[in-house]
Amino acid sequence: MVYIASHTWPNRWMMPGIKDSVIVYSNCDEVELFNDIDNVSLGKRRRGSIGTHSMWDKVNIQYNVLYAVGYVDGKVVAKDTLVLNHLPESPNFNKLYSDAQNVLKPQSGYLYVYRINCGGPDYTDQNGNIWNADRPLVDENINLAGYQSWSAVFPEIPSIFASQRRTFSPIKGANDWPLFQTFRYGKHLLKYRLPLPNGDYRVELYFTEPWLGIGGGMDARGMRLFDVSINNKTALKNVDIWKEAGSNKALKKVVNVRVTNGLMTIEFPQTLAGQAIISAIAVASLQSGIQAAGYTANIYELQCDNCKKQSWSDIGDKQYLNDSVQINSLPSNLFGADWIQFHKRNAYNVSFKVKSESDIFIGIRENENTDLIKDFENTITKIITDESGGSLYNVYRKRVSAGSDLNYKSDRPFLVYILPASDMQPAYDLKAVTSYKSDVVIVSSNVDKKIVLNNERTVVASDDEATINWPVTTGVADIYSITIKYNSTSEKDILGNVQLLDVTGNVMVEQNIRFKVTKEAKWNTITFNTGSMINAGHYNVILKVKNGKGLLVSNIDIQ
Repeated sequence: MVYIASHTWPNRWMMPGIKDSVIVYSNCDEVELFNDIDNVSLGKRRRGSIGTHSMWDKVNIQYNVLYAVGYVDGKVVAKDTLVLNHLPESPNFNKLYSDAQNVLKPQSGYLYVYRINCGGPDYTDQNGNIWNADRPLVDENINLAGYQSWSAVFPEIPSIFASQRRTFSPIKGANDWPLFQTFRYGKHLLKYRLPLPNGDYRVELYFTEPWLGIGGGMDARGMRLFDVSINNKTALKNVDIWKEAGSNKALKKVVNVRVTNGLMTIEFPQTLAGQAIISAIAVASLQSGIQAAGYTANIYELQCDNCKKQSWSDIGDKQYLNDSVQINSLPSNLFGADWIQFHKRNAYNVSFKVKSESDIFIGIRENENTDLIKDFENTITKIITDESGGSLYNVYRKRVSAGSDLNYKSDRPFLVYILPASDMQPAYDLKAVTSYKSDVVIVSSNVDKKIVLNNERTVVASDDEATINWPVTTGVADIYSITIKYNSTSEKDILGNVQLLDVTGNVMVEQNIRFKVTKEAKWNTITFNTGSMINAGHYNVILKVKNGKGLLVSNIDIQ
């Protein structure tokens, strides 16, 4: 086995040059790393002790391919390939297509009604045929096509959040890598609903195994086994992608189906191992004149000068329609969003409407001031492109109501992303933390500021009622957590009360808290949250305690 770490990190470098910490895991005798296919060797490494890995430092990376070869007794036994974003194409890059076939070639005589890129955006294949972006099925009572997954059970979770992934590995046996590099996975709750006139249809199902057996050295037969049903009848039994095709290789299955109730449903009712996985679906008929049903689309009435609505935003996307600049980094919440791709020019202008309540995200270059974001909130996140070795765009957010008529224009480049609004709670562990220490606090007469454990702390000096006030600022409208770090060597717990007040003195949050006894020089924390969203702005966090003599407060964190 040989594996280049990591296949989820193709955007690690934006420019060629000397690089460190290229890591390869292997159980082979030795591993050779190349910067091209069987070309531009970066040297060999002998296997170390069990549990160690091989690492290349100070190597000159010039091309977009990392290629590792594992040897046992001098013979090649395993290979792994990683294609990188941003870097120039390697001289032997086309060798990655050496076994490619036109696996998507249409069957002669058939009209293709549906072509769906499962888990991915609109895609035009080598034959010039368009595979539609994967779109959610919002309402089964409406004559629309789309997918459903486990997120349908949880209304507060965005539908795009569920069961979608992608790989950056080359796809063996096909030219159209992007179609196979995105996919959906799931179990019995994953399904596709395709309205169709009654009749006979040819259904083409496309698969790859993106994870099992990467790097060789593993017999992955039986590690993913699933059924596919069409209109409640098992069409494929115990599909084992790895057994038939191996890792990251295109696999095509064809099933003939009769529709009798105006609807085709494709489901995955049973998985004996792992989860079902699907990369693309095509449905064709010998009848003429059949049209596909529409899809749910949040953006409509798009008007712009040389721009295009895109979906399933990801790293590696081209920022412009007419330029090679790529997206290097995205905030986590923007993966999978709809977005607007502009033509690179001197002026940018777009208008559109949204069908549902939505969050609009605007990215503007760092240090630029613009009317674009005058009523937006700063998310404190950034988008990075590879232009000029790395361009930063600060991201701003605004929630708009259904039917909103939106227009944005500027003479400078900007980015637009659109997500349906959701009630999913924020990922607190990914949020920025602002710490407020004793240098900013306002205290009552019986509270001192002293150097304790080499830092200034706030100390309650008597058992009379004591007040500590932290002026704080929130950058965006959101739910916030408040953490108080303290030390208390009192003989018993100390009771306190915390309030969050706005600038007019209105109490936004109130919480009774208990400071438990701690050991000397040991810190404890109390954390609570605002419970509901509060606006961006200035606030005061006020702590009141009585009988709290000796209580040390180090700081509060607002997250």
